[in-house]
Amino acid sequence: MLPGLAIALAILTVALFLIAPLFTHSIPPPAVSAERERADLAARQASVLATLKDLDFDLATGKISPEDHRELRERYTAEAVGLMQRIEALAHPRAAR
Repeated sequence: MLPGLAIALAILTVALFLIAPLFTHSIPPPAVSAERERADLAARQASVLATLKDLDFDLATGKISPEDHRELRERYTAEAVGLMQRIEALAHPRAAR
C-alpha cells in the first residue's frame, strides 16, 4: 500500500506542477528603462536623419525621381518628428501628460 501511495503522491505532484501556470498570474516582462528606450530612439533617429541626407544626395545625382524623393522625404521627415517627440516625452514625462 505504501508504494501505491507514494506513486499516487508523485503523480499528483507532477500534475499540480504542470497545471499550476494555468492558475497563476503570469509575470509581465520587465519594462524597458526610459534611458534604454531613449538610446534606442536616438539611434533610430540618427539612422532616419542619415537616410534623409542620402535621399537628397540621390536626388542630386539623379538616382531617384523628384516624385520619389518628395514622397520618401515626407515619410522619413514624419518619422523623424515622431521620434523627436517620443524622445522629448521620455526626457520630460510629466510635461507629456
